[in-house]
Amino acid sequence: MIQIMDHLSKLAVAKYGCVEISNDQLADLAGFNSEERELMHIFWDKMFNDSWIALTNELINTYLIDTPGPDALRNFYTRKLINKYQEDIDYQETTVEDPLFQDLNANPSGLTGGEQGPKRASSLKRYFKVTGRCLKDLIMSATSDRGARIRRYYIKVESLVVVMRDIITIQNKMIADKRVLDVQRSLAALTIKHKSLLKRRTYPKLGLARKGKCFYIIRNIKEEAGRYKIGISDNIDRRLKEHRTDIPFSKLIALYFTINNSEVERITKNRLQRLKLMSPVCHEFTCGIQRSTLLMIVETVLEAYLYEKVDQDILDAYNQEVLLGEEDLYEETAEADEEGENEDEDDADAENGVDVVEDEYVDPPEGQDPSDVV
Repeated sequence: MIQIMDHLSKLAVAKYGCVEISNDQLADLAGFNSEERELMHIFWDKMFNDSWIALTNELINTYLIDTPGPDALRNFYTRKLINKYQEDIDYQETTVEDPLFQDLNANPSGLTGGEQGPKRASSLKRYFKVTGRCLKDLIMSATSDRGARIRRYYIKVESLVVVMRDIITIQNKMIADKRVLDVQRSLAALTIKHKSLLKRRTYPKLGLARKGKCFYIIRNIKEEAGRYKIGISDNIDRRLKEHRTDIPFSKLIALYFTINNSEVERITKNRLQRLKLMSPVCHEFTCGIQRSTLLMIVETVLEAYLYEKVDQDILDAYNQEVLLGEEDLYEETAEADEEGENEDEDDADAENGVDVVEDEYVDPPEGQDPSDVV
């Protein structure tokens, strides 16, 4: 049975995929014959389960008792219906004038009144109607051949439930796999589009006559003030182009050409780490430092080497061209405001007679490593 149900599950998925399956398609999967298919259309109808059904002679003799006759009919009513089911829930007593009997235009069945005997007037009979659910239960408990066939039908329905569970599981997996595939396709299409945009995008260049090793400082103007990136390169135009991809709103703060760029970077980082001004997360970014202080530290280190500083006018022209191409709504005002506030505080302290002490940076003694000087 398990192998048969597994086969039906795979057959259903292969045949119908993830679309809704109709009752007739389920009947095909379960192998219903014509009688079972007819029972399915009747028993699976919600109206049938919730409706009242008149007990006629034809219905009782065909489905509910083995041998037709007055005694069998009496036993059915007294021993099966009245004793085992609840009145007004499973069955109701009615009259021959009930519209259900009139609409059927059939011979109504009834229970003849007890002491008066079966030969009394027909008005002494008691007539009944049952719910669809009660009728199903009666048929399944019947010992007739029809009752046995209906029990076999319900066994097929039970196996079909297990098959449908497997079908739903497989279909859900197919839907989930399809969603994952759709996401992967979307990401692939987005990646292709992004690469296409990068190929079409033009990057401004500094256009400097001098090339070679350099030390630079940049800042993402959309981040908080005091966070700068320091780095070195052998090709500043290429390095800035790479940064435009990762940090499109980066602004070039300072640029120095020197063949000792690696030493300058090492010593600068060493000093910033001693002052606890380097980011604990990324060793190439500063934190909580003013631009003027950073430039003073860098240029103090550079004084020990030969270097050439790029003019600020060139940097401003480059930054303006780049940032206009990105978004001109972001201006580097936070840092300027911060420095202005600090200068105002220093001026106020000076007017009040408070000494303003600035950090002093001295040249290292001859023969001493510049990194030892803070």
